[in-house]
Amino acid sequence: DWVKVKERTAADLARKEEEDEKEEETQENYSEISTYRDILVLLKPGESVAKALRRLGGNKKAMSASERWKKKKAGVAEDPQVKLDKEMMLKLTGLADSVLTRSGNMQVYEETYESISYKIEQEDGK
Repeated sequence: DWVKVKERTAADLARKEEEDEKEEETQENYSEISTYRDILVLLKPGESVAKALRRLGGNKKAMSASERWKKKKAGVAEDPQVKLDKEMMLKLTGLADSVLTRSGNMQVYEETYESISYKIEQEDGK
């Protein structure tokens, strides 16, 4: 029935416009310096964003599918530190991605603790 198709299309259009408005609003509220401040909390002095990601998520040895299945079947509880590191890695990844996509900074993963703190100091000095 074409009447229902047109109604659905109008509802989809309205929903899409609403999503676009929300995206524009979040883009307007985006602050690169506040994102860098959040990144700085997760980094250690002398460490780049890429090194921090490796530290937080890349220290594990590769497990085969059968090892993962055995671990899951045994119900081995995950170490709380590993869980915290994973959450911090995901947060850092999201922050770095937002800097990359919204600011266009292609070298965000190579930026060090010191370079980010310098940017923040420069912005605060204005």
